[in-house]
Amino acid sequence: YTTCDMRHIKICQPIILNGISKIVNEEGMLERSVMMKLEKPAGIDNVCADKELLEKEFMEDKAIILGGIFNLLKKALKSYKPNIPQLGKKLRMAEFYNYGYCICNAWKPGKGAQFCASYIKLLDEQLEDHTKDFSLIYVVKAFLEEDYVYEWDGTMEELRIQLAEFHAQFCVKEEQHYLIPKTANRLSRELNKLKQEIEEAGIVMEFSKTNNNSRYIRLYLDSE
Repeated sequence: YTTCDMRHIKICQPIILNGISKIVNEEGMLERSVMMKLEKPAGIDNVCADKELLEKEFMEDKAIILGGIFNLLKKALKSYKPNIPQLGKKLRMAEFYNYGYCICNAWKPGKGAQFCASYIKLLDEQLEDHTKDFSLIYVVKAFLEEDYVYEWDGTMEELRIQLAEFHAQFCVKEEQHYLIPKTANRLSRELNKLKQEIEEAGIVMEFSKTNNNSRYIRLYLDSE
């Protein structure tokens, strides 16, 4: 808890992840993250300064940096607004978005709106490959209802093959094409990603492992 102007705010310790490839891929994590692409440090031959020298310079500037952070937070908390326009998006991390706007605006007027636009754009780019295809639920439910079976179990690869075969006939009947994952790994990821929506559709999924470590899945319609 931090106290500023007699206000108590519960915050989590920020975590910094560093890498040369995409570290964060999950949708929930992406909505909680700010991506930054850092340039190589400028200097003689682009070589980093000695560690001891950097620590000495930091300690000399530490009080100024800390004072600047506290001053910025004070301004941000004074002007905090709980409902910043989300540009047509429904963000799960609304407080992160709201505080980001207020902190950037306290830093420099007009930067808040720029932060919001950049954050929305970043989410759209990062989540482009993580959108949920709900049509898979429709196909799986129709697959379970075929011939009044209501239940299926087998390996993930067997499910993929049988879904693909059913899909070919189902598409002709429905006059609609649906995308079915082409690998067992991809199908497993898509089903896990849609777990909550699948349960809401009345489908129960149970995962386990076979003796040879293959993924085994049982699907059945909830009688309730």
